[in-house]
Amino acid sequence: MSSMRLLLATLGVALLPALAHADLPHAGTWRLVGSATAARDAAVERATEDMSVFTRGIARRRLRAGTPVHQRVVIEEKPGGVRVALGEAYDVTARLGGPAVATRDAWDNALQATHRRSGRRLVQRLVGEDATVTHTLQLSEDGATLTLTVRIESHHLPGDVVYRARYRR
Repeated sequence: MSSMRLLLATLGVALLPALAHADLPHAGTWRLVGSATAARDAAVERATEDMSVFTRGIARRRLRAGTPVHQRVVIEEKPGGVRVALGEAYDVTARLGGPAVATRDAWDNALQATHRRSGRRLVQRLVGEDATVTHTLQLSEDGATLTLTVRIESHHLPGDVVYRARYRR
C-alpha cells in the first residue's frame, strides 16, 4: 500500500508543472518573431502627427527611446501572483485581479501595476504620473503564438501609441 502512495505522490509532483501551465497557458519564455520596430515607429508617428512642428520631433524621439520593442517576454506563476517581464523595461509580479502594486520601470519611473486575465488575454496595466501603459498579451488558439499589443495613453499626446508584436515560445 505504501508503494501505491509513493507512486501517486510521484505522479502528483510530476504533474504540477503541467497543471500550473494549464491554469496559465501564457506561462513560458517567448521570443520576438521578426521585428516590430517599424510598427512601433509608425504608431509613434500617428500619435504625434497633430502636435506642433516645434514639439513633434522631441516627442517622437522621447517616445521611441522610452518604448522599446521587447525581444523577450517571460510569464510565470509565482507565490505572489503572476510575473510578467517584458524585455529589460518591465518586470512585475502582481495577483491576477488583485490590487495595484508599486513598481519601477527601467527608467526609474514610479508605477502602479495590475494584472488581470480575460480568457486567452492577460492584461498588464502600468499607471505612472504622465502616462498609462497597457500590455495586452493575447494567446493564439493553438497556444503557439503570443501577440503583445502595447497602448500608451498620455495627456501630453494628442493620440495613443498603439502597436503589436508577435512572439513564439
